[in-house]
Amino acid sequence: MSAVEQLYAEVEQQPKRGAEYRRKRHRAHIAVERAIKKGTLVRPDGCSLCGIVPGPACDGRSGIHAHHESYDRPLDVRWLCVRCHGAELNSPQSEKTHCPRGHLYDVENTYYGPRRGERRCRECARIFDRKRRKDAAG
Repeated sequence: MSAVEQLYAEVEQQPKRGAEYRRKRHRAHIAVERAIKKGTLVRPDGCSLCGIVPGPACDGRSGIHAHHESYDRPLDVRWLCVRCHGAELNSPQSEKTHCPRGHLYDVENTYYGPRRGERRCRECARIFDRKRRKDAAG
């Protein structure tokens, strides 16, 4: 298979962003809202990715969002804070499970930057700090 054929095959596998996709997304969001109101689905206090417990937004809405991996399973959601939810939706980096040096991105080892919400490896930061201090000491 040529590179062009492979590219076309990858594009065909990507989800369509048309009317059917929007209908599925809307139905999934409505299903989650109804399940929360019925008590079938319970919104946790903290983010399942970073573990923080955010306060409510300025308009009173919860700081924890339901993130769908697939809109075909509307009640199969992960509960994420606003920062983690934005990072999951917008970043191709969100699919990576390990840092470039091989450390696992998990709750204990992941730091989210204050400005853009980018994630950083805490272990790599520790290694860098030790090296910097050692070089500064002489």
